[in-house]
Amino acid sequence: MTGIPGSTPHPGRDRLARAWAQAVCDTSYIAMDRTELVAYLRRLTDQMADALTGEPFRAGPANRIGRALADARVTGPRALGATLEVLDSRLLPDLAPELDDALDAPEQYSRRAALLGEIAAGYSGALVDRTRDEQEGIRTAAITALEEAQRARRASDARFRAVFAGAATGIAVADLAGAVVEANEALARMLGHTVPELRRRSVYDFLHPSDPTELGELYRELVIGQRDQFRIEKRLLRRDGSDIWTDMSVSVVREEPDRPRYVVVMVHDITERERLHQRLRHQALHDPLTQLPNRMQFLDRLHHAFETAGPGDRIALCYIDLDGFKAVNDNLGHDIGDELLLRLANRLHDRLAPAGHLVARVGGDEFAVLVGAGTGTAAVDVARSVSELVRHPVDVGCHRLRVTASIGVVERDPGDTDPGELMKAADITLYRAKAGGRDRCALYDRERDNGVVVRQILATTMPAALSADEFLLEYQPIVGLESGLPIGAEALLRWQHPRYGRLGPDRFVPLAEETGLIHEIGRWVLRQACQQAAGWTAAHPRLSPLVSVNVSACQLSDRRLVDDLREILATAGLPAHRLQLELTRYGDRFADPGLHATMRTLVDNGVRIIADDFGSGHSNLECLRALPVHGLKIAGRFIEALHPDRPASPVTVDIVQTVVGLAERLGLSVTAQHIETEGQVRQLRAMGCRAGQGHYFAPPGPAGAFDQMLGAAESLAAGGPPQIPSHRVQRQG
Repeated sequence: MTGIPGSTPHPGRDRLARAWAQAVCDTSYIAMDRTELVAYLRRLTDQMADALTGEPFRAGPANRIGRALADARVTGPRALGATLEVLDSRLLPDLAPELDDALDAPEQYSRRAALLGEIAAGYSGALVDRTRDEQEGIRTAAITALEEAQRARRASDARFRAVFAGAATGIAVADLAGAVVEANEALARMLGHTVPELRRRSVYDFLHPSDPTELGELYRELVIGQRDQFRIEKRLLRRDGSDIWTDMSVSVVREEPDRPRYVVVMVHDITERERLHQRLRHQALHDPLTQLPNRMQFLDRLHHAFETAGPGDRIALCYIDLDGFKAVNDNLGHDIGDELLLRLANRLHDRLAPAGHLVARVGGDEFAVLVGAGTGTAAVDVARSVSELVRHPVDVGCHRLRVTASIGVVERDPGDTDPGELMKAADITLYRAKAGGRDRCALYDRERDNGVVVRQILATTMPAALSADEFLLEYQPIVGLESGLPIGAEALLRWQHPRYGRLGPDRFVPLAEETGLIHEIGRWVLRQACQQAAGWTAAHPRLSPLVSVNVSACQLSDRRLVDDLREILATAGLPAHRLQLELTRYGDRFADPGLHATMRTLVDNGVRIIADDFGSGHSNLECLRALPVHGLKIAGRFIEALHPDRPASPVTVDIVQTVVGLAERLGLSVTAQHIETEGQVRQLRAMGCRAGQGHYFAPPGPAGAFDQMLGAAESLAAGGPPQIPSHRVQRQG
């Protein structure tokens, strides 16, 4: 199908414009041929697509689209309904290629509802403005006719009757007390009465009893001369008891400036517009699947609860996430999943809503309950009810489905928090409930959950920390136990956080691995450490110290690491054998072929690899068999047990001796960490351990401190620096 003339080709928008034109072309007399109408609606479609995807989202431009439709004389009785029907059914599907990458489904439906509401409002507003112009002419003619009737009734009666009786707008003339003096056929049809019946009634008889009474006050101000006219939207009662929404314009007719005589009421039926607004308002505030209040309405009600809370009141809510719902969707399909959600939503609403609790669907498989104030029901009791309701099996077709719920329960004094903080606390508490396993309920604990908050803050601020130069390296010397000379230094990553101060890697490296930022941070560490080591080598060529950098199995699984390291070493001018990688958190990843390939390539390029914290965790012996490592670093808790103030058990001493002996037989280097005393050095030296680090030699510090240590030691290194045994390339499995 060819594009629409005068517009940039866009298949989805073209289809929507043609479908729109097809829907409205026969509803009205339009002063355009079919091609011109399609082109006109195509321009409106572009405006609607721009508004739908705009950030921040604003529905206001859609009001102008509705007015543009009315300006084009697409104003037949069925025109608006046809427009809304085609946009409701086709807008999102036809624009799907533009929307799916930018907006999730709930946001698409919410924006569509808001846009349709504004289109209807703009369209209706344009028609109302046109009607107002007509009403003003009618009002002027009616007032003129009534005034002239007092002077020359016979001459003007025919003209007044023609305007009054033939108008499409409902008109009534009432006396100052509100009794109807005259009415036209249009008003009689609106209210379901005859004209003679209206003449026997008062305007107050038609007011809806549940509406506010401001009309009476406005009418009184009109009669006593405080105003000449007013306009108001009101519900009126029909003869059959039904109601209609009207736009009423009320004016006073005076015989003299200070003598009011009649009141003219002009009535325009806006029932369809009001019903459309109510329907769109409902869509904007309710979940389309379950018809429960959505997140927007839930937050509105939560804010209202805070605004109306009195002294001593508590605000409580339950945040609910279904366990195992994803498996239902993945294994049985979304239709079954939707039916399960609908059944559970009905259960929760039917049980909790009559007790005064608000149940809302706030996410895909997430619900929230705002515990009703003054119900006398503790939030934990509501949570127990929710657990019981969700746990009960649900029959969907031939499937009997069982799911459970994880629930976070928060109850706070509104004076100590706000709606946003309360929702955040509920989310954190729910997270803790899910972390503890399925089918659990967790209560908010300020102190305990502060740790989760800190974790979230660190995760969200970490991406900007690199560019803000918040990361830094400290270096702890690695010393030859026989010579006492520095062999190298371990680069230790620190984060100088602007809020929490200096943080060690245990606080943020696991988060970096979870978020994938570990690769970018790891490249930064390697680049900084290699540049520093190259500087040490140039300044102290006799010692030529190595630099040791911690890397996790997660980092080694990155296929770009080998190329990155080649570039980093070449740029720094550091020989590959002066870089040592300490493999941390390798766990059970020995069988990962990608990990093996990366490590083998690094070893072939001359980079040293050692296993860190040997003796902790699990599968350490397997790592010696499976991974191409040059050496190992004994876990610190074994070395700490050799401290003279903490007498070591014979088993601990045997373990350290065995590890050192095993490494020697395998041709691996051994480094002991956490050395604090001369006694530990003597024991380790006697066992055959050749390198160590710890506070006995020096604590971690800036690069300059290690540079000074190298300078002091250089004069003692006439015989050359002590060497670390290289890895035996081929080892039997």
